[in-house]
Amino acid sequence: RVQGDTAPLQSEQQEFSAWWRQVCFERSMPIHVRLLSGRTASVDCNQNNFVYDLRRAAEKELGVGIASLSSRSKVLSGTSTLGEAGLQDGDTVNALVRRPTLTSNIRSPTFVLIEADGSLLAWGAQTAWQPPCFQ
Repeated sequence: RVQGDTAPLQSEQQEFSAWWRQVCFERSMPIHVRLLSGRTASVDCNQNNFVYDLRRAAEKELGVGIASLSSRSKVLSGTSTLGEAGLQDGDTVNALVRRPTLTSNIRSPTFVLIEADGSLLAWGAQTAWQPPCFQ
């Protein structure tokens, strides 16, 4: 940069301002999450939110645990942003409800029920055993 030349500095400031507006003030967009039963939740998001965040918000609104979300016949990765997943304003995604799972271990007389909402219910002898999903 030439001394006294402010054009590059102004350009950098403009780029930063555009980035800042995109990150902080990006327009909210509704994404509709539909269960197979037909129940639907509308979640306000933006392109920079993660699919995981959309799933958690829909779980809270619908009152069910969600195993996965899919759109256009593909399962959405929780670590992708909504923009990376190709979701746009007003899109509808399908949700598969998480079913309760009963698990045990042959080395322990303990059983653990993993509820649809992710909570745990254990019964049996007290041991230091952990369900396989936590090891």
